[in-house]
Amino acid sequence: MGAGSAAGVAAIAAATAATAYYLHELAWNAFGPDPNQADPRSLALWKTITYRVVSASRVLTLTWLLTGSPAVSGAYVVINTVLDAAIYYGNDLAWARFGPPVEHLGH
Repeated sequence: MGAGSAAGVAAIAAATAATAYYLHELAWNAFGPDPNQADPRSLALWKTITYRVVSASRVLTLTWLLTGSPAVSGAYVVINTVLDAAIYYGNDLAWARFGPPVEHLGH
């Protein structure tokens, strides 16, 4: 893979990751519990789990398209899911503690 192809893959990965995250957060704000009244640890856990499903599906699709190998794609998704879940959970807890109050759209 040349530098141009690698840059294209990186751009697609970044764009799809940003889009998936944004849509996930919009859905939680619209349909999830009020973050100002929910237990931050429980909320962070459920948001992490649902986001991991969204993200793992995105990563599996992209890696399978790029490699053509379901085995390589599956292994990458497992590693990526474990690492990203830990990062997402920590970020969500930090946001709940240090971020501004969130206006809940669904209630």
